[in-house]
Amino acid sequence: SAQEVVDITVFECHCWKDPSSIDAPPDLIIPFVSSVELGLNAAINHFGTSEQGVDVRSRSHSAGSATSSSSNTTSFFSSASSTGPTGSSSGLAPWHEVLLDRSFYKNGFGPGTTPTLVGSLLQVNLDGSPAANTIPLPPDEYQFITIANTMAFREVTPANPGITAQPYQVQSSTLSPTQPWLELSHLGSRQVNFNIYEAIKKREKRAQPEAISETLRAEQRQACVVMVEFTSASPQTTFNISADQRPYGPFYRIKVQRSAHSLSVSTFCPVPPDHEPP
Repeated sequence: SAQEVVDITVFECHCWKDPSSIDAPPDLIIPFVSSVELGLNAAINHFGTSEQGVDVRSRSHSAGSATSSSSNTTSFFSSASSTGPTGSSSGLAPWHEVLLDRSFYKNGFGPGTTPTLVGSLLQVNLDGSPAANTIPLPPDEYQFITIANTMAFREVTPANPGITAQPYQVQSSTLSPTQPWLELSHLGSRQVNFNIYEAIKKREKRAQPEAISETLRAEQRQACVVMVEFTSASPQTTFNISADQRPYGPFYRIKVQRSAHSLSVSTFCPVPPDHEPP
C-alpha cells in the first residue's frame, strides 16, 4: 500500500476582471497544483470546451480508431474531460488538429496571442529564498506563457503507452510538485521573427507541428519564480487563462503566488528532496 506521504505545494492565481477593481480584492482566486497558461495554450483549451472543439475532437478520435498514426498524436493537455466548480469542462482534440482547423480561427479562438501585457516577476535565490526585488518584463504580445511546477505530458494511448513529456516544453530539472517555486516559460512576439500563428494561418507546409514545437523549445525564456503578475496594457483588452487544464477568463490582471495550503498525497516510494533552483 502507499505508505509514504509527500506534501504537494498549492499555488493561487488571483484574477481581476476589469481595471475598476484593480485596487480591490481579486474577483476570483483559483487554486492550482500544476500550471497556469496564457496565449496559445489557453486558446486551445478554451476552443476544446466549445461546440466546434468537441466536433474536432470527435473527428480526431474517429480517425484515431482507424489508424495508429492518428492515435499517436499529441495533445496540448490531457484529453480526459474534467469539470471544476468555476471552470468549464475540458475535452481537447490533439494539438495539430486544433491548430490546422479553420474553425479555431473563424470562431475567434485563434491565433491565440495575448493582448499587450505588462509583467513582473519575483525570482528565487540560489538558496531557495525569494529575491529582494521584482523584475519588470517589457510590454509584449505573448505567444506562449507557462507558469508551472510539473511537466505537461502527451495523452497515453494504446499506440503511445509511455508517459512522455510534451514536445513544446523544455525539459527542466527544477520542476517538481513539492517545490515552493514555479518555473516561468514565455515566448513574446517581439522575441522571435518566426510568428507561429501567421505560419499556421497561411497553412504553409513548413509550419508543421514539429517545427512549431522546436521553435517553442528553442526560443522560450525561463526563470524560477515565487510570484509572477501580468496586466493588460490597455483597459479595453482582456485575456483568457488555463489553470490545471481548465479554462477561465477573461481577465484584466492575474497574479500567481504560493498558497498558504498544501496537499498531502500518499505514494508507494519516497520522494527525493527538492532540486535547488538553477
